[in-house]
Amino acid sequence: MKKAKGFTVIEVLLAVVIMAILAVVLLPRLNKADLYGKYLVYTTAHQVAADARLARRFAVTTGDDHRLRCYEDGGYDRYKIERNSGGTWQDASAQKTIPEDITVKGNSEVVFEPLGSATHSRTFRYEIGDHKYRVNVEKSTGRVILEAY
Repeated sequence: MKKAKGFTVIEVLLAVVIMAILAVVLLPRLNKADLYGKYLVYTTAHQVAADARLARRFAVTTGDDHRLRCYEDGGYDRYKIERNSGGTWQDASAQKTIPEDITVKGNSEVVFEPLGSATHSRTFRYEIGDHKYRVNVEKSTGRVILEAY
């Protein structure tokens, strides 16, 4: 008598079930568009937070008020650091652009004083889909905090 070669129906069904479970678990994590959006909003919020800290540092070292100001063209899509010199605001950094995929909400500027404090507490929010980050500036200390929400 010859031995049968091949797989039984149960073995094939078990393999299909295992592959389906793996697909359900792994495919959402491999979505490149979602991953792109996550890192785009993360890096943009980090850059804005770093520039807010830089504006604060400029204010402390120069003794002049400095601000991070967002400009809108149908939404806050650009920002730069400006210095208050003799009552007029002058550019202290190059203008930076926020990617168009990102939704920007919140305040349009934060002003840092020479002692490092901010004139008001401010929040800048950056979103793409479910990925949301906010940059908070505390009034009394001028501390810049980046957090996901």
